[in-house]
Amino acid sequence: HAETTERFNRFKLSKGRKGLFAAPPVPGTHTITAITDAADLSREGKEQRNCVGSYAKRVKAREVYIYRVLLPERATLSIGPTGGGGWEIRELKRKCNQPVSPDTECTVQRWLDEQSLGV
Repeated sequence: HAETTERFNRFKLSKGRKGLFAAPPVPGTHTITAITDAADLSREGKEQRNCVGSYAKRVKAREVYIYRVLLPERATLSIGPTGGGGWEIRELKRKCNQPVSPDTECTVQRWLDEQSLGV
């Protein structure tokens, strides 16, 4: 999986993927930032050594939205819609799809809960 992901990410970056995504469904912060275009999504996949670069169609279809988590540790966050109109964590992983710390998971869940109240 890691080798295939790396080849995919190199290919997508070489193609210079373009295209803005719709506005993020949940506002970011200075430590949790929305990835707003396909090129940035490809960069995130390369930097984090994950397959998130392949999610562009899913983001455009509003099936998921991807965020870059900077603190308490670097991670990639995928959120998806709930049946009730909100958004929930789908994936939250460090580089190479390693699990995040409980502190990171709590921080991201708290952010999502707080932001969802205003959505």
